[in-house]
Amino acid sequence: MKIKNSAALAAVIKELEDKRAKERQGIVENFHSITESLRPLQLIKRAYNKLQLPAGLADNVVKVISAVGIAFVSKKLLMGKSSGLIKKMAGLLIELGVADLLTKKKEAEAPVATAVEKIPTVEQEK
Repeated sequence: MKIKNSAALAAVIKELEDKRAKERQGIVENFHSITESLRPLQLIKRAYNKLQLPAGLADNVVKVISAVGIAFVSKKLLMGKSSGLIKKMAGLLIELGVADLLTKKKEAEAPVATAVEKIPTVEQEK
C-alpha cells in the first residue's frame, strides 16, 4: 500500500485510529469482565456451583457457613480487636458459642414443627 498524496495519508491515518479505538474498547471490556469475575463473591459463587452437592447437603453447607459468618461478626462486634490472650480466648468462646447456638437452633426447629403437626385438630377428632 503506497501512499501518494496527503488525502490518502489522512485516510490511512483515520483508518488506523479507528482500528486502535476498537481494539482499546475491546481491551477495556475484557478488563472489566475479568475484574468482575475475580471479585470474592463471584469466586465463592462459582466454587459453590461447581460442588454439585445433593440438595440436603447443600442446604446444610449454607447453614453452617452462615452460622460461622454470623459468629465471626458477633465476635468482632463484642470483642473488637483483642490484644491479650484472655480476650482472644473469650472471643473464640463467644464465636464458638454463637455458631453452636445457631446450628442447634436450626436443628431444634424440625422437632418442634413435627410436634405441632401431630397435635390433633377438632376436625381430626370427629
